[in-house]
Amino acid sequence: MIQMADVIEQMNSLGIAIETVSDEEFGASLQKALEDENKNELISGLIAYLPGDKEAGGVYIDADNSFTTKILYRLGFKWPMSDKDYLRNALKALETLGFFDGKI
Repeated sequence: MIQMADVIEQMNSLGIAIETVSDEEFGASLQKALEDENKNELISGLIAYLPGDKEAGGVYIDADNSFTTKILYRLGFKWPMSDKDYLRNALKALETLGFFDGKI
């Protein structure tokens, strides 16, 4: 599992500027972008990251892949632990594909 703080650290070190903002500011910016039909399709996958409204039934869903990992390990699938070098290389690969082109 890779922590979001590590992703942000590596993105910033690659020159992909990431600004940390409050949940409210992030939610407002995301909502504004979702209302723009030129940006909507590009970022609709981020809808899961909108800050939850607890009164409206919003809940935190914990992702646990330990069951799947154990099954794959028993089937012979093994891989090294993800580290900063792995994360940095993955981000570089995404960058070469234009994933961070700044058009949003």
